Amino acid sequence: MYKHIIFDFDGTLVDSTSEIMMVYNELAVKYNFKNVNHEEYKLLNHLSLKERFKALNVPMYKFLLIRKIGKEFKERYKQHLNSILFIDQMREVVNALQSEGYKIAIITSNSAANVSNFLHTQNFKGIHEVRSSNGLFGKHQTLKKYLKDNQLNREDVIYIGDETRDIIACKKCEIDVIAVSWGLDTKESLLGEDPNYLVDQPDEIRGILIK
Repeated sequence: MYKHIIFDFDGTLVDSTSEIMMVYNELAVKYNFKNVNHEEYKLLNHLSLKERFKALNVPMYKFLLIRKIGKEFKERYKQHLNSILFIDQMREVVNALQSEGYKIAIITSNSAANVSNFLHTQNFKGIHEVRSSNGLFGKHQTLKKYLKDNQLNREDVIYIGDETRDIIACKKCEIDVIAVSWGLDTKESLLGEDPNYLVDQPDEIRGILIK
């Protein structure tokens, strides 16, 4: 029986693709990167950091700016919080899981402050914890630390995310994962990583976790 349910944020709980692309393209103008459209954005997420730099025509010496740019990205993203909305039905699903006694957490590559501010503006309460994972070192490290800090076994936790790398991170930690098909990665690519569950509609999460 799971005790904690950990959600990804962008693409899983909320639809923020347009805002992410808008902020990226603003920074692309400032730092002379290549602008991207929706399909290019999705493809970039499957590339290594070196491959992304090459695809965007970014000289490797600008790798040294990545922390600075990442920080600026999160600051600009904050300005778009008011236009971001929950995925249809997700708010109700999370409320139902909370009512069943599950502790709900969020682990995201976004900043914890941005997510907390969003939850505050939406008057959404009861989230046990929000953590930011450092994309340079991998989400699995943040998941492992979450287990340790909360004195949990891997069987106590299930993760819900929209990307293949979420599934890969969970497998490294040997925790179960529900992949959602409405986010960044396609259903076919998610199935290729063999998640424990794959859902096409938010209410299917309720069916898996509420017996």
